[in-house]
Amino acid sequence: MERYSNPLKALLTASQREIERLKEQLTELREILEAIQQGELDALINMSQNHEQIFILMRAEEPYRLLVEQMSQGAVTLNLSGTILYCNQYFATILNLPLESLISSSVYQFVAPEDQPALRSALVQGSQEYCKTELVLTSPREGKPIPFHLEFKPLKIDHLQVICLIATDLTEQKEAENKLKATLQEREILLKELHHRVKNNLQIISSLLKLQAENIKDEKLAEMFYESQNRVRAMALIHQKLYQSKSLSQIDISVYIQSLVADLIRSLNSNTRRISVEVKIEEVLLNMDTAIPCGLIINELFYNSIKYAFPGNRQGVIRIELTKDGQSDELSLTISDNGIGLPENLDYQNTETLGLQLVGMLTRQLDGSLELQRGEGTTFNLHFRELPYRERI
Repeated sequence: MERYSNPLKALLTASQREIERLKEQLTELREILEAIQQGELDALINMSQNHEQIFILMRAEEPYRLLVEQMSQGAVTLNLSGTILYCNQYFATILNLPLESLISSSVYQFVAPEDQPALRSALVQGSQEYCKTELVLTSPREGKPIPFHLEFKPLKIDHLQVICLIATDLTEQKEAENKLKATLQEREILLKELHHRVKNNLQIISSLLKLQAENIKDEKLAEMFYESQNRVRAMALIHQKLYQSKSLSQIDISVYIQSLVADLIRSLNSNTRRISVEVKIEEVLLNMDTAIPCGLIINELFYNSIKYAFPGNRQGVIRIELTKDGQSDELSLTISDNGIGLPENLDYQNTETLGLQLVGMLTRQLDGSLELQRGEGTTFNLHFRELPYRERI
């Protein structure tokens, strides 16, 4: 028995020493964990292959620690699976959680299930290169969703691959954006109402001109009233298209011209059945300062073609085309007819007729140029660019 007692005693002694060593390590680990939880030490926590937690102590230098702790952003260190290894107090404060409860917890707990694939994708990309995204994080304690701008960047510390996360609270920014959107929506409603009222007022003026013309026995004088009515209607149509469109500063000139021509044809229905109209307009957005004179020029030249180009029962075609040069942004408006043409002795730039005088004035208002081509009928070519916005006081 004695020959077995010495080895057995030695084994027991070795086991006791191992137990004491493990107790000392356990006591040390408890002290370290307590220090980490109390913020006295920084630590990185990594999962080993057998799923044990490995604590790697990182005693931060004082300047670095002050920088991180005084940041107005959340600073978080994550392992590749999304476990929080470290975070500053600001991040904990935003989520209204104790700092110690965040260490070794998963960042996925703060993200809604439908957003977790986006977070997973960001972590994968962030482990290799810088990336950023916006996600809503929710504190389990309050359940209040908080919008964040998240920036991910890979980092290697003592052969340990981690991800640095900078989280910026977007709550104030989103609230400001929502207030701005509400203000813009209110102004949009007011502008729509303004355009609507201007259109209604112009329609009232148009109706008054029509009523006045119907009570005038002098045909020439009555014709002047009808022409003025068409001009007012052309301006009213601009405001109608503006309050009906998505943009309150620009209108689709192609839609406007189509409607303008249709209105003119309806108002002169008895005179236009034998005249066909071809309209070819590119989709171009113009501001009101450009669209109104452009529409009035079309109104005058189109009306003149109907009135003078096809006397008697003569049939014909009126063409309206608008194109835009993609390089120079120059607009080309062509209004032509195959009627009898203008008199050879007529100088359209120096005429007593109000319609052509208006065309000249409106062309100068557009800073454009107007050319007349005589031949088989009459062709007017107007070249201009969209006018810059003018400040209103």
